[in-house]
Amino acid sequence: MARKRKHTEPTEPAQQEQQPDDTSPSDNTSNTATSTTADPVQTDPVQTPKDDAADQKAKLAAQMARLKKLKKLRSESERLNREDVKAEYRKKQENPREAVRIERKKEKAEKLLEKETVEMAGEDYARQKALHYTAEQVEAWNEKQQQKEKNANNAFTDYAQAQAKKYDKLVRELKPNLIEYAEQRAAVVATEGGESSFYRDADSLAYANPDGKPSREAVERLVQDLQKQEQARSKFSRRRAFDDDDEVTYINERNMQFNKKIARSYDKYTAEIKGNFERGTAL
Repeated sequence: MARKRKHTEPTEPAQQEQQPDDTSPSDNTSNTATSTTADPVQTDPVQTPKDDAADQKAKLAAQMARLKKLKKLRSESERLNREDVKAEYRKKQENPREAVRIERKKEKAEKLLEKETVEMAGEDYARQKALHYTAEQVEAWNEKQQQKEKNANNAFTDYAQAQAKKYDKLVRELKPNLIEYAEQRAAVVATEGGESSFYRDADSLAYANPDGKPSREAVERLVQDLQKQEQARSKFSRRRAFDDDDEVTYINERNMQFNKKIARSYDKYTAEIKGNFERGTAL
């Protein structure tokens, strides 16, 4: 028995709903314009040959200015070096002792010329010279000459006499405060009842009295006197200090003394020959 087929109508295909686009043509245009003008590309200017030449010229001018400055500094240093060399050469050629000797001779010649001029005018030179001094200066000079004659005996006998002479000299140079001394003596005489208590003997303990402390000025005066004696002793030393700038022409101390003796007699005759050897112009 044949089966009957069911007749079904063809179904219509589902219509797809088209979603509307959110972006409109105007929006697309604005976005495109924004993306185009946001970051413009910066391009370097084209370097022309004229600009290159200007830069090279500026660099060359700066280098030339620096070169001129360096040349100026070099010439200045050379000038200073030449001056130092000349000064050192003049210093080596000069003899300090000879300069002092010439100065003494010059002063002596001036005095002799003045004396001859006064005597030729028919005047007394000693009287004319004394007119330039005051009465106080003349009295001080006479006292000095008398003291010099009194201490003329400088012969050495023994160390005790030399020590006593040195002590007397220091006492003469000492200038105590006599007013303060008189006040202290008057105070002691008033309290103790006699001058014997002021002048202590070997058994006295007055030096330990705290009231007898010397003043600050007296201590300073004592320190200055001791420093003066120390300076005098340092100058009295027979050994001369070594001069670093002096020319070394010896091998030991004995040879140095011998060269100095020779120099005192022959330097004034051999100075030119020695200078020629040092300059390299000797024949």
